[in-house]
Amino acid sequence: VAKPRLERSRSGRPATYAEAVVRHLPPITMRVSFPPEYPLDAAPDFHLTCEWLNSEQLAVLCAEMDARAREMPGAPVVFAWAELLRGEAASLLALGDTVDLAASAPSADIRAVGGCDDPMSAVMLLLEYDQHRELELWRQQVHTCQVCFSDKAGSQFVHLGGCDHPFCAECMGEMAKVHVAEGSILELKCPLPDCRAEISAGTLERVLGEEAYARWMRLKTQQILTAELENVVFCPRCEENGRDSPCIAEAPAAEGEAPVVECPYCEYMFCAK
Repeated sequence: VAKPRLERSRSGRPATYAEAVVRHLPPITMRVSFPPEYPLDAAPDFHLTCEWLNSEQLAVLCAEMDARAREMPGAPVVFAWAELLRGEAASLLALGDTVDLAASAPSADIRAVGGCDDPMSAVMLLLEYDQHRELELWRQQVHTCQVCFSDKAGSQFVHLGGCDHPFCAECMGEMAKVHVAEGSILELKCPLPDCRAEISAGTLERVLGEEAYARWMRLKTQQILTAELENVVFCPRCEENGRDSPCIAEAPAAEGEAPVVECPYCEYMFCAK
């Protein structure tokens, strides 16, 4: 669980906590340069960076790495450092199941470069990384498509965006292309009747292809504009040429007159009724 520790907001009021449950944390990055005297007479130079630890915490790890180097004079130490960061960092920093994120403060050790400048941004970064790793692991496994019931590698599946039900890209592509061709884009949802979560634009872009996706974009724009603005109409001449051109139908000057609209794209005048 990642929880930003924000004791005071800029207004002086107590700030609220934001919590997130994650399974995977971004790694601690160690960059090493080897002097000519390594390993007999000098240890390597190094820097530590981490996107969710602050500089003070990384400085603690730097000090422990220095101690390990002193314990191993004349011996290669990089592997020992890597094992320390991999297996002992959590205990050295007293990190448990819950991690309080605190903003980075300047550290006396210039080798420690913390990335937690804004705890709220760090929480979002942790969530994005965790989602990326979960998806990466999921793609390495075998799953059953809920449409064709074939067992396929996760890399052949798509994530709908609104739910986690598994469907292969081939089945979703066939379904999406039919709805786009027929103009029934409101049906672009999870096929399971008890779910019906909307399919994300990114997933549609992957399974539709360039031409069908462009048509979906036009239909979606038309749907949104029509739903939100009652005075939006589309130029009939542009539609005949395969282009959706939204136009604003202004109220007529006199009562009883039909609103006349001029298309801003082709300057065609037409009645909005």
